[in-house]
Amino acid sequence: MKLKALFTDDDAVSPVIGVILMVAITVILAAVIGAFVLDLGGNQESAPQASWSFDYDEGTNGGYGDGTGTNDDDTITIGHDGGDDIDNSTLTFSVGGSSTGSTADINPDSTTTVSSWSAGSSMDINEVNAGGINSGDDVLVIWEGSSGDSSNTIGESSVP
Repeated sequence: MKLKALFTDDDAVSPVIGVILMVAITVILAAVIGAFVLDLGGNQESAPQASWSFDYDEGTNGGYGDGTGTNDDDTITIGHDGGDDIDNSTLTFSVGGSSTGSTADINPDSTTTVSSWSAGSSMDINEVNAGGINSGDDVLVIWEGSSGDSSNTIGESSVP
């Protein structure tokens, strides 16, 4: 082996590869700086973390009714068991794919107005507000960000 030739060899990376690497580095730096300057990442609101409980009352006739309010008084009680406090205006509720609206729509006769949900808060959805409660219906607690550009299901259950 020619050790002397190894130390005197002046070959390096070809100029073409060097130029390609420099252009790649420049493009990556421009993209990163542009993302920060133009705020392309945006500030995404994250959904609150909360634990929910769902209790079901079949009413007086022992089965879930048709939503007319004449057959029985089926009720779903949704409770906030723990986690983040959540502003009431950011929540909607759905039973069987039908939106029941906010808590003001569900409990219009309530004497207390809940401005935010915290651990221990609960509310009832009756069959009239839900448009009928049927066995197998999905019950969803849906959170929508204050900017309106994102929503998440933060609680979910099924009617037994």
